Amino acid sequence: GYYCQFGQRFVCSGGTYGASQSLSDPQCSGICPAGFYCPPGSTRPVPCGGHRNKYCPEGSSHPHSVLLGHYAVQEVKGAGFAAQKLCPPGHYCIDGVKSICPAGRFGSLSGSTNSSCSGVCEAGYYCPAGSITSIQMACGGVNVYCPSASSQPSVVSIGYYTASSNNDNSSAFDDYKQQT
Repeated sequence: GYYCQFGQRFVCSGGTYGASQSLSDPQCSGICPAGFYCPPGSTRPVPCGGHRNKYCPEGSSHPHSVLLGHYAVQEVKGAGFAAQKLCPPGHYCIDGVKSICPAGRFGSLSGSTNSSCSGVCEAGYYCPAGSITSIQMACGGVNVYCPSASSQPSVVSIGYYTASSNNDNSSAFDDYKQQT
């Protein structure tokens, strides 16, 4: 954990480690590798830990917290994570974990931080898990309908017919009515 120059002993700086005696270089034995951290005076790299809310890039003197709306990446086997990435559209990220937006909802923005994502799918459309727009998939033909927040089209029951509340003669039906 030390190196010596000109008769003086110095502690290996944070982000480096000194694994042997008689070191004379300020880099000591080397830079702390990705997935590990090395506090000042380290004799060996310390695993960052298996927690997804922390990461350790190369040269870390301590574990870094994964930022809100980001997730941990580049897992180093037996050590931890080496980097973080911004949560992509269609997903939300909490405590360094990336999860897919639930069916019936959509995530149009990067960096989403809750399971509500950007909102619910529009009536007349459905949104499978991971959707990135409120009109991800058109509902379909006259035998199905899609109210707001649909995860898939619903089949029209016998004795009922589809209707659109948009008055635009679209084929994206969002309601059904009993035949009278």
